[in-house]
Formats: sequence, C-alpha cells, structure tokens
Amino acid sequence: MLRCCVTAPERVPKFNPIFDILGQLDTEYFAARPRRLGESLHLFLLGVAQGFAGHGIAQQLVAESLACGAIKDYRMGQ
Repeated sequence: MLRCCVTAPERVPKFNPIFDILGQLDTEYFAARPRRLGESLHLFLLGVAQGFAGHGIAQQLVAESLACGAIKDYRMGQ
C-alpha cells in the first residue's frame, strides 16, 4: 500500500500554463460546490511515465488513493 499523504513532485515550469488552467477550473467548480474538510478526496492530476504506460499503474494509484481516503473517513472521491 502507498503511504497516505504523499507529497507531489516539484512542478516542471513548462507545465505552469496547464496548472493555471486546471487551477481556474478547480476554483470555479468548488465555488459552486463548497468543500468541507474531511468530506471529499480530490484527485487533481495523475500521470505515469510513458515507458510504464499500460501496466495498470494509474488505476492502482487511484485505488490506493481511494483506500487512503476511506481510512481517513472521506465520503466522496472526485
């Protein structure tokens, strides 16, 4: 099992415009749907290195993230 609360890696500067757009969408989405601490687990972005694609790694990361959320009593995954 993965450790819960793993920190994100350092940002690659060339992806900053993408993160800006995703951040704006995130802000707009949650402006209409206020979050309550400990209620939902929000998976913002997930990727697997190209050489490891097709091995079910992303699905396992999502499953482990949801399992960690369940341990912490989150009720929703988004």
